[in-house]
Amino acid sequence: MKKSTIGILLVFVCACIFTCVAFAAEDCMTFQNYGIYKTEEPLDVIPATYEAWVKIPEGRTASSGIVMSNAHSSVYPSFSIYVYTNGAPILKFLNKTSDGDYREQKTYTFSKVNLATGKWEHLAFVHDTESGYVYCYVNGELAETQKISFEPILSPIPFVLGGSDTSGNEDYFKGALRSATLYSDARSADEIKADMVSVDVTDENLLVHYDLTKAEWGKDIPDVAGNQDMIYNQYWYDEAPALPEYAYSIAVIGDQQTQLYRFSDTLHFTYDWLLANKDTKKIGYVVNVGDYTQTIAGKTSEFELAISQFKRLAGKLPLIVARGNHDLPAYHNQYLNYTGYTSDIVGKYNDELVDIYKTARIGDTDYLFITLDYGPTDEEIAWANKVTEEHPNHKVIVVTHSYMWEDGTTTDENDGASPSLHGYPNNGKTLWEKYVSKHENIVLVLSGHIDSDFIRATKAVGENGNVVTQMLIDQQGVDLDVPTGLVCMLYFSEDGNIVNTQYYSTVRRQYFRIEDNNYTMYLGERSGDCNGDGTITVADAIAAISSAMGGEINKNADVNGDGKVTLNDALVIMQTVAKGE
Repeated sequence: MKKSTIGILLVFVCACIFTCVAFAAEDCMTFQNYGIYKTEEPLDVIPATYEAWVKIPEGRTASSGIVMSNAHSSVYPSFSIYVYTNGAPILKFLNKTSDGDYREQKTYTFSKVNLATGKWEHLAFVHDTESGYVYCYVNGELAETQKISFEPILSPIPFVLGGSDTSGNEDYFKGALRSATLYSDARSADEIKADMVSVDVTDENLLVHYDLTKAEWGKDIPDVAGNQDMIYNQYWYDEAPALPEYAYSIAVIGDQQTQLYRFSDTLHFTYDWLLANKDTKKIGYVVNVGDYTQTIAGKTSEFELAISQFKRLAGKLPLIVARGNHDLPAYHNQYLNYTGYTSDIVGKYNDELVDIYKTARIGDTDYLFITLDYGPTDEEIAWANKVTEEHPNHKVIVVTHSYMWEDGTTTDENDGASPSLHGYPNNGKTLWEKYVSKHENIVLVLSGHIDSDFIRATKAVGENGNVVTQMLIDQQGVDLDVPTGLVCMLYFSEDGNIVNTQYYSTVRRQYFRIEDNNYTMYLGERSGDCNGDGTITVADAIAAISSAMGGEINKNADVNGDGKVTLNDALVIMQTVAKGE
């Protein structure tokens, strides 16, 4: 017998021993959706081989979730290793379409395989671009092959183990993992069998290898290959950093549709908390960005429940509500037509409750809150222009359901959930062009519609040189598995220029992702005026550098409005200082 043959047999025997003996103890990791394990940097190359030891409960028919993925949103390319219904493994890619948008999804489902055996199974995908096939191996044996029709694109997004960095992480892995490994080359069957026994950390094609037999939830997981450690990212916190002094706050409620539909008995928690904290949190106004119901065709029981909670605020906390695409217009007009809501309406379009405005003096500032319908008509926009022009001494806060996309830009015809793609005349981009950009007194736009774990805020410069802050607040994805009752709290300085944010769960009584959702921003100031003193100086450039280097997030340092603070922003601020502008 040749030595090479003997070697292969030894590897196979060792694999069998390893499977039966080394895995006798339950040293492994299970996952939850209240935190994620994520690398700090994206991969340098596209993996060609994906391997993992997985254990899924025997007979499980429901989806078992994601083993590893860098799926983040539909604006970036990604890969996902997924165990679908009946234990079928999936290799999924999101790729770039011909028009430059990331909407081309390629899913390879290996339905001949069932990993739901209650035993440890070694899963390996080999994506061989030369042969044009994806090979699925189970315990070192080729189980199924599928033809591929494209080459994936390298993603700029870090990847996650046992879930994904999508809103709510609903598809976190419901089984257990012992290890996860990525290679840059297409591994052979013999190499995969060898990997089952041990991973050669000196292999030049090894990208990452995570040994989870000693891993502990909540602690970082080292990459044995020494390239990309898995960093634990906590979602929920009992405490948040102390707020600076503030004069008042505005509470913003994102899309409550999921909570109302799936966990209707918890909806009251949000309004309990608002009423209990109206004085201690100095709440001056409550804003609902729409989609407060779920059934698009209209379901009276949903409206009755939502409105019953709105009514609790009457006479105690002023409220304004935008109509979302899930909120049937006729029912929106019917159910919101109660004295506690309509008594402070100053004006409305077409004598309905979809487009309205209210005024309020909060702190030292006169505000005008105006709602615009989902995908408003040009006539509705003309009405809003007139109202805004007639109130030059009010700071205007625009509330409309769909305005921002998940990447922080305004929605346009290239965004899948844009109103203009569903028969509506305007989207966020045209709303900016036809209305928001034209008025010096518009300081803030609040919207929802696109689910996000983050309170997203970007800035845009209007026609008059004024800076408009645009925010996306929508927790519907976070509410998929368990209710949260999230409220975005905006804490204002006395002059209304400095705002500090927090994202608080009224159900869990915890703060959500404080590293991303607690920050300071400035309204109505020049872009680059980081300290809000009305001038741009070296101090602002220093603040921008600090923010870019990982210090306290300062949204006003984002001078180019791309949703990030980088050293380029600091450079622009320094150039402005040098010019004496």
